[in-house]
Amino acid sequence: MLKTLPHCSIVHVKERTSSGEFDCISVIKTENQLKPKVIIAENKWKTGKSQISDINEFVGKAEKLLNSALDVECLIFTSYAGFTKDAEARALDISKIKNVALILLDGSDIEKCVKGDISFKDLLDRKITELTSKLIS
Repeated sequence: MLKTLPHCSIVHVKERTSSGEFDCISVIKTENQLKPKVIIAENKWKTGKSQISDINEFVGKAEKLLNSALDVECLIFTSYAGFTKDAEARALDISKIKNVALILLDGSDIEKCVKGDISFKDLLDRKITELTSKLIS
């Protein structure tokens, strides 16, 4: 779905880095940008809801890239089964502490995109707006 974003190219899929494995690392670069923006995505397809430990593990793996010269636009964590309330709260805390948007997507979000009810870009825009609202309240 990241490929559907304007100016987005997938650089690595199922990449194993020194800090762990990411399902996808994407780069968005427009003509006027000096430095491309990076999106790091992780997908969990398990029966139970993702928990704080899953969020912490993902952010731990992303830490090296977050602290690098790369311009990380956002982190996207997809859990088809959804998230516990504690995991959602932890993701919000991380967005505040790390100064990067940690966007949570669940199965219903993915199904809406697959069915064509919403474009992936519009879904991300909506999620970023929701996150921004929570961060400033």
